[in-house]
This record gives sequence, structure tokens and C-alpha cells, in this order.
Amino acid sequence: MKKKISIGLAIILGAIGLSACNQQENYQFDVPSYDEDSAITIGVWNGSHFDLSEEELSNLQDAGVNLLVGTYTRNTPLETFIDTCAKYELNVIADQRPWNGLTPSYINKDNFWGFCVYDEPFMEDLATLTKMKQEYTQKMGDRMFYVNLNPSYANIGTTYEKYLEAYIDECGLEMVSFDNYSLMKDEDTGEAYVREEYLYDFDVCSYYAKEAGIPLWYTLLTSGHLWYINPTANDLVWQMNLAMTYGSKYLLHYIYSSHETTYLYPIVDMEGKPTETYYKVAEANEAIRAWDHIYMNYEWLGTSTIEGTKEQTGLFDCLKYSVDIDETYALTGASSNYDVLVGHFEDEDGRKGYMVTNPTNPYDDQTAEVSLSFSSRYKGALVVQNGEEKVVTLKKGKLALEVSSTSAAFVIPLQAK
Repeated sequence: MKKKISIGLAIILGAIGLSACNQQENYQFDVPSYDEDSAITIGVWNGSHFDLSEEELSNLQDAGVNLLVGTYTRNTPLETFIDTCAKYELNVIADQRPWNGLTPSYINKDNFWGFCVYDEPFMEDLATLTKMKQEYTQKMGDRMFYVNLNPSYANIGTTYEKYLEAYIDECGLEMVSFDNYSLMKDEDTGEAYVREEYLYDFDVCSYYAKEAGIPLWYTLLTSGHLWYINPTANDLVWQMNLAMTYGSKYLLHYIYSSHETTYLYPIVDMEGKPTETYYKVAEANEAIRAWDHIYMNYEWLGTSTIEGTKEQTGLFDCLKYSVDIDETYALTGASSNYDVLVGHFEDEDGRKGYMVTNPTNPYDDQTAEVSLSFSSRYKGALVVQNGEEKVVTLKKGKLALEVSSTSAAFVIPLQAK
């Protein structure tokens, strides 16, 4: 898949303004260049259609997918299927719930990441999974012991924080992977609203993942079912942006296929033919792929909440791990008319990056007018938004942005030469 070419390490004269507040100045900037081969992981949960054909695998590759989760075969040896997936640059986490205790012949294949051994365990499953993990490590080495955890609104038997602590510390999970389907339908009106716990789960899961030094994985709502809406492409981008603002580099679509009639438009039907959802997924993935080579070079430090002066969502009320806006010493202040999140990032050279995301209900179509203030050492910024990269000059240390629910901005402050 082709990507937009990043602005290389170069001297940029002047700047391209994003608004009237960003006027041209005669500064020169060194703009970072990042390896375009760096790619975020975008996966799909397999569902109930098996033995995917090569045409299906090619379609997934074309849609920007590079991981299959929970897949297994009935008529094709799994080893053969894994080899076929490799032709289309697809990695595989095969389904084995529960793990059978055996070491497979294909264990050393590069695109075989490991087994999905459990989905949404409760506290009562902890002892079993902890014992299984110990044996798994002995026989499977560094192959992934993949467990997708419950969201906080499930009846897990304890507090969400204790639940995460137990599975990280006792079971020794290698990632914090969870699903939280955010966009709900009002039973009476059918209108979409955002689940109250949505940002809470990102807040807690990202914190515990960072503390443990393990990655954050997020499964997003892709196919409407039960009381969940059927997402648009914009809804998918909105979910993915929010997960990335909390540092996730693993985004999983749910669901590829389903025999259940309660699922509206999975990515394919039970014959493997693309539905309208396939094209939504491809569009959303393309929006992320346009700049993921930049994002993948940054590590997440924390996320700040900026309450809107005009209207507030209430989604910030239960958050407890938000960081102060000036913790990284580059960004010194931020304001907005609507609630926004600011993710703090840093690359291996210590360069700062900030992801500004609009968490308001995408169906309300509210564009946040955001102002970012930077330390006086910074005179410009590289702004990545809507798949495009622009170098702008700050005016009196400030940058003005317009951020809709699907147009998250990644901002890299630049010093003048």
C-alpha cells in the first residue's frame, strides 16, 4: 500500500499557515523524516467464516489489514494457511481456546504470532489462565499468549483496576488488550450516544499497560449488533484516533464474519464476499495508514484532558490518570471550545509529539477550535492532519487547529535553525 511521502529532514523556509493566526515568518526548520516501512497493526477478528480464500486475503491486504486474530481452518492445514497469509503480508494469531498444550510444527514461522487462548475472562478464570500461561511459555517460547480482556462494564467480579493488576502481575499477560464498544443506540429514538465508561477504560488500561511496559491493544466496534450502532467510516476513524491518543499501536476490527443474524453487515458475508462494511473499513484504515509511519516512531507518555469552554461531554469526569499539560516541557498550555484530548509522545531522539483528538459524539458533528501554546524555544510545528503534512510557523508561540471528530492532528513542535 502506498503512503504519502513524509517531508524529509530539510531546511524549510517560511511556513504554510493553517489559519489566520499562523502567519508567515522567515524561520528555517529541521523537519524530521521517518521510515515509511513502519506500520501500525490493524487486525480483524475472524468470526465464523473459515478457510479464507486467497481472494479474501488479497482483499484484506488491499483494505490495509495486516493481522488476523482468532482464525482457524476446517479444510486446510493451518500451517498451509499461515504460509498463504504470508504471501499477503498478513500475520496470524490462530484460535485455540483453550490451548491444547501442544507445540505446533509451524511455531517458527515469522507471521505466526501465537494463539488466542481466551476472550474476555473473568476473575474466576485467573487461576486457570495463570497455570496455562506458565506451561505455554515453556512450550511456546516467545509466541504470543493472547488474551483479550473484558471492558469495565462487564460483571468481572472486582474493580477494573484490580482485575487488570491481577491479569498483568499474576497471569503475566504480554499486552493489555480490551474491547469497549462505544457508540450505543437510544432504545426509544435510535440516536447514537457515547457509552459513559468509554474514556475511563482507555485511561485505566493505558496506564496499567505503560506501568507494566507492555503494549495496549484495542478492539473497536466495526459491525453493528444488539444495541450498538452500525458504524460509518468516520465512526471507525474516531474510535481508532482515540485509541492512538492513548498510545495504542494495535487496532482490531470486530468482526470479519458472523453467522448470527444480530450482526448487521460484518466485513464479509458467510460466503466471504465483501459487504458495505468492507469499504468502510478500507476507507478508515487508509486514513490511519496515511501517517502511521510517523506515529509508529513515537512512544506514548500520557494523555491530557482539555475541557471545552462551550460545551463539555462529561466523559472526563471519571478519569484519574490524565497528565498535566506541561509535563513534557514543550507544550505549555491548551484551550478549546469543545472537549479534546491531547496525547503526549516522544521519539527516540527526545523529540516531542502531541496528538489532539476530539472525543465528542461524532454524530453531533462538533468541530473543536483548539489553541496550543508552546515553549518559547519552539518557533514552528509539523502538523499531520487528514493524511497531510504541513509545516507552520507559530505566532507568539501559539498554534490554532480545527479538529473534528475524525480529523485528529499530530503536532511535532520545531525549533528554528
